[in-house]
Amino acid sequence: MFERSAYPLRPSRQAFESLSGYFYRFHDTNGTHYPDELLKVMQRLSRCPDGITIESCREELNFFDVELYPFDLALWKHGFAQGLGKHAYANFRFCPECLIAENRTQALWDIPMVAACPLHKKTLVEKCNCGKTLSWRILASDWQCSCGQPLHELTA
Repeated sequence: MFERSAYPLRPSRQAFESLSGYFYRFHDTNGTHYPDELLKVMQRLSRCPDGITIESCREELNFFDVELYPFDLALWKHGFAQGLGKHAYANFRFCPECLIAENRTQALWDIPMVAACPLHKKTLVEKCNCGKTLSWRILASDWQCSCGQPLHELTA
């Protein structure tokens, strides 16, 4: 499918970075779009299939050689298992100030019950000024909505 080693630039996943956000950042760094096949894998994992383990997640994502952290599995098993997983991998939320400072999305923002950035005390942004609900599928390069609006310029 998409072997990490086939890409000329291979940024590492940062501590507490959202897994979907890492995949977006990885592909954006290489000038490519987030592949639909990878989005489908992430959506399947977020539905927390029976018997999900870190090992089974690694098998699903083995083509990408990505670092998985225990919090990834905890999110899938405990947060998303109650039907909350659709939110995290269909749509996403973010803190514009954190996005400017770190150029990455936090795994914490994938937790549906988290409504605000604990660092900046601001509501997480979910929609663009154009009215679109933000999702991994509509993001353009360099953290922009498909309408061209830079995400870091959005306010809650």
